[in-house]
Amino acid sequence: MEKISTKFETVIGLEIHVQLKTASKMFCGCQAGEGSEPNTNICPVCLGQPGALPVVNQKAVELGLKTALALKCRVNTELRFDRKNYFYPDLAKGYQISQHFLPIGADGYLKIPAPAKKSATRPTALRFDKILIERVHLEEDTAKLFHPAGSDSLADYNRAGTPLMEIVTRPVLTSPAQARAFLQELQLTLRALEVSDADMEKGQLRCDANISLRPRGDDKLYPKTEVKNLNSFRALEQALTYEISRQTELWRQNSIPQTTTTVSWDETDSRTIVQREKETLGDYRYFPEPDLPSFKIPTAYIKQIKTAGPPELPSAKRQRLFEEYALTGALIDFYLANPDWSDYLESLTSEMSAFDTDAESAALAQTASVWLANHLKPLLEQKNIPLADFPSAADQLAELIVINASGRVKKSIALEVLGLMIAGPTTLEAALEKVRATKPTVPTDLGPLAHQLITANPEQAAAYRAGKTVLLKYFLGLIMRATHGQADPRAAENALKTALEE
Repeated sequence: MEKISTKFETVIGLEIHVQLKTASKMFCGCQAGEGSEPNTNICPVCLGQPGALPVVNQKAVELGLKTALALKCRVNTELRFDRKNYFYPDLAKGYQISQHFLPIGADGYLKIPAPAKKSATRPTALRFDKILIERVHLEEDTAKLFHPAGSDSLADYNRAGTPLMEIVTRPVLTSPAQARAFLQELQLTLRALEVSDADMEKGQLRCDANISLRPRGDDKLYPKTEVKNLNSFRALEQALTYEISRQTELWRQNSIPQTTTTVSWDETDSRTIVQREKETLGDYRYFPEPDLPSFKIPTAYIKQIKTAGPPELPSAKRQRLFEEYALTGALIDFYLANPDWSDYLESLTSEMSAFDTDAESAALAQTASVWLANHLKPLLEQKNIPLADFPSAADQLAELIVINASGRVKKSIALEVLGLMIAGPTTLEAALEKVRATKPTVPTDLGPLAHQLITANPEQAAAYRAGKTVLLKYFLGLIMRATHGQADPRAAENALKTALEE
């Protein structure tokens, strides 16, 4: 068989299921989610028993609208649900109530950070990719299946009926890395909106990825492979990377996929495994849900959600941290993923400005960020203390950072003081006194010591005076050694310069 010799481009679309943060299920009053003994949070409604009628969870609708608006979607003011019919053991009713014909939101987008260009200098602006969202719709979750070794499969219906929101992108993603970046940004957005905890390990955020290849420059969409139930960012990127390699070989062998295929990702062997040919829309026999008549969402209700407005979303916060605090890359990602540390950084920067009124906020924020990432966070983790339980006030840490940056307190002493501040409530002044009491006394006037060291090292002194000024560091090291590291570096340097120039 003749091989095809051409270059290909990747086409990826994602279907993301989000478990909404509600107390009760989508269509009944049972407790949402998991956590109880198997098959205890169930009722005739979520099991689909005859005569049981569903009622829509208003909180789930609110969270769906909130998300659709934040993703810049066109909101549909008519709320309709449909039946998606298929048989599977995790679906007690034999159908799922979803929104097929009229999703709650459509035609939106999410901005994600574009890959940074390699440069030795700080970028002058952040770059974003706009990923198009096809639809946002509400539905109910299925039960959870367990497959114990040597035993029959088991079903726990506690999760059945839990409110889900499905977010479907258009097939506009072009690489596994971009797909991963989108899912990470979406997780941050959902958490900022407080619509879901979006924890992938707990199944609160699940992803199916659709991927196909096509010759570069072709605008046709070829039959896709759907990779089901990816439960980590790493799995998403690895599965898509594997599929690109597998499908490229099929194309080169002229074995172009003719039908849509559903596969699973085998984490152990790092490969996809074919499950079945994908069902078509006709296979699901969609029709309007007869037990839930459609109704209009009041305009005033949507206006109320719009007026409340979303919190600061990740793309906006990323831009602000870049512009106001001059943070970039991994630091921005850290503070977006850890809002408590982000809030503390901003509080700390504000407090530092009171002690150093001449410094710009960007310079203060960068200094504060280094202290938080390199010193405070590792020490708190070592002691297993959450940031919220750090016993010292932000203004005390702010003053410590400022006096260290100005050279009034050496880093080694400042870190010992920080250790005391973590150990228990104390003032900066008390902690400084306690640390200094354990250190050898350093003469106020370092001039005599400087003269003594210069006299003891005539060759180095002569070389310095002949122009080899780098030897100042040599003498500075001698002073620090003689004072057990307790001398003020600036005062020592000034004393040495004065003595060497005499």
